[in-house]
Amino acid sequence: MTDGTQTPPQFEELQNIRSGLNTQHPKQRPTLLVGLIVIAVVLLVIAAIIQIYTPKTLVVPQTSFVSTNSNNTIPNLRKVSYTGPTPDFPNQFSIFSASLVVSETQMIQDLSAKYGLLRVNPTSNIWTNGALSLFKDTSANHFVLTLKDLRNESLPIVNPTTSEQVATSYLRETFPQIQLRPLMDQATYFVLALEIESNTSSDKATGMNIPFTQVLETEEFPVIFEKADQPLFFVTMDGNNTVRLVTFYSQFQNYVKVDTKAPISVEQALDQIQNGVGSILSASTVEVNRVKMSDLTSAILTAVTVEYRLDPQSSLLYPFYKFSGTATSANNVAADIQVITPAIQTGSQTR
Repeated sequence: MTDGTQTPPQFEELQNIRSGLNTQHPKQRPTLLVGLIVIAVVLLVIAAIIQIYTPKTLVVPQTSFVSTNSNNTIPNLRKVSYTGPTPDFPNQFSIFSASLVVSETQMIQDLSAKYGLLRVNPTSNIWTNGALSLFKDTSANHFVLTLKDLRNESLPIVNPTTSEQVATSYLRETFPQIQLRPLMDQATYFVLALEIESNTSSDKATGMNIPFTQVLETEEFPVIFEKADQPLFFVTMDGNNTVRLVTFYSQFQNYVKVDTKAPISVEQALDQIQNGVGSILSASTVEVNRVKMSDLTSAILTAVTVEYRLDPQSSLLYPFYKFSGTATSANNVAADIQVITPAIQTGSQTR
């Protein structure tokens, strides 16, 4: 019979309950949290290493240098086509940062000391010593060093090979701060008794002009001063292998490679020009009619080359396409033109 009272727990049951109450479960370490922290630290270290050793992509700014003509007017070419051949351009172009190695003032002092030149007056752009002279043409922003005048003389025919060697040696000695190389395929020949622009064949010439460009690491394209239409140096030689004239720009720069960029296509370059990202270097008319660069509205371009030009606003030297062809104004005045546009992708416009 059951009288309603609870049966006291047996001894074994009490022992089990007491044992369960007294048992302390060991604390578990937060292994998952520690693991996540370790992984995060490792990833941060790897990211830092990658950032240090991965070259940063340089953005070449699109300054007003590339969107104004050589006379500082705004280009207005809105209809442009290209009918010439497309040369094989490299898959990558080098980009260089520039720094001045010799100031114009120092260059004048060096040449004055070398040739005993004295400034005609404190405000003139001429330094002389008898027949020797140094003249700064402010309109073209270049210098002309005359070592022997261009008087009519009886001279032998020029020897291009010897003239190249003499001119190269002279520039290396006179301007040791920069390394120059001749562009013999662009040399011009003339009879010294005539104007030096009157070209003739090399077998009849008593004088020649040898253009020189600055040497660039990894690049064979010429370096052109800003928006000039000719190389950095021209050395005029005569048939006696004498240096007569040296025409040059005074921007002696040191160039350090900082990046590489893929070229844009010729079609993309034409689009750039039509969108105002281009600079007309020259516009010459055969007829009496004159035309302003900014009045030219359409162009048929027939040839393209690559030149490196220094953007003075960004201090970067990078490649440009130089197109040549014929442009027409709204009132049908035609002109032979040269126009440049960046050969690589540039960033947003800055001024």
